[in-house]
Amino acid sequence: MQVAGDVSLSEIKVVSIAGIKGAWHIPKEEVRLLEDGNCYVKVNPNSCTLVHMVTIDNPHAPHPLPKRMSLVKCVGLNQLIQQRNCQQLDAVKGSQGAQCTLFADSDPDQHNQKKQKLSARDAKHINADQATMVLSVDTGDDVHNVMKILRPVHPKDCLWVSFDKADIACLVNFLRSEGFDDALSTPKTQGFPKGIQKREKYFMVKYEKHDTTIGWKSFKTLDDAMIFSHDVADGKLAATAECEGADNGPAPDFSSVST
Repeated sequence: MQVAGDVSLSEIKVVSIAGIKGAWHIPKEEVRLLEDGNCYVKVNPNSCTLVHMVTIDNPHAPHPLPKRMSLVKCVGLNQLIQQRNCQQLDAVKGSQGAQCTLFADSDPDQHNQKKQKLSARDAKHINADQATMVLSVDTGDDVHNVMKILRPVHPKDCLWVSFDKADIACLVNFLRSEGFDDALSTPKTQGFPKGIQKREKYFMVKYEKHDTTIGWKSFKTLDDAMIFSHDVADGKLAATAECEGADNGPAPDFSSVST
């Protein structure tokens, strides 16, 4: 799925992509400049502007979007982090095996050799290469399928990607095309019929009063709540429903309902 068109980058680190509404705003604390002059930006899963860019007009994104939406459940981002960690693990194992000579049968004369001196320019490029790595990304096109990122210090470190047009386009394309965890597309419900909510010790039923305002009536059992709810749906609500045995309470706070 190719969605990213012409990518434009600004000096204040704002990413906009043709065909996608909105822009990804990157604060200065999420920008890292290496010694070689290359810039890397943090792929913050809680960035509202990045979440918007990944989910807007995206058929692979959950609809409707959950409140406080983030990229924590983004399949593509998790795949990139996992691939990065695997590559870093292989690199660490390889470097330790090559450098550890404590028990190796090496030539004693080698320990007396002086280290080769490097120019400041060469050392600068070596340090930059050691701090970065390249990920191979399958975006479904043959234009650009590699992305340069920073090496992690810890497996849970956020992803840092090169502030480059091709790398940013590759990142956004991949995040949008891989979608999200299926759990985000499944709405959380209490398992009760429509119009009935469970409170701590009673059930609340939503109904329309005679003056067309909305009211809530409480019942101790689910059976009584369902009977009242069916009567409301069938238009058989008695005139005394609002006064006899009624314990009208405030509308439920859906954000505090626990399942």
